[in-house]
Amino acid sequence: MNKVLSVTSECVPLVKTGGLADVAGALPGALRRQGVDAHTVTPLYRFIEPADHGLHRIPARVPLRLGHTTVTAHLWRSPDGHTTFVDAPGLSDRDA
Repeated sequence: MNKVLSVTSECVPLVKTGGLADVAGALPGALRRQGVDAHTVTPLYRFIEPADHGLHRIPARVPLRLGHTTVTAHLWRSPDGHTTFVDAPGLSDRDA
């Protein structure tokens, strides 16, 4: 089985500022209908309430190194298991 990992800064229905969100939201489902194992990774922005969307925290902390800075991220998974949200306040703690 082919596998695709989509990493995006926005994805409908939770975050949309432009056309990227539409494609990032629709493409993985279309690929899964074709038999591809498609998964999306996107930031967990401050305005996204995990409980409101049925997100489940994965019991792991992930160190993310960006240049000379390392931040610790927590991961959240969507109810369908197809989307992982990266909760890294040092990177994505903003209103929009």
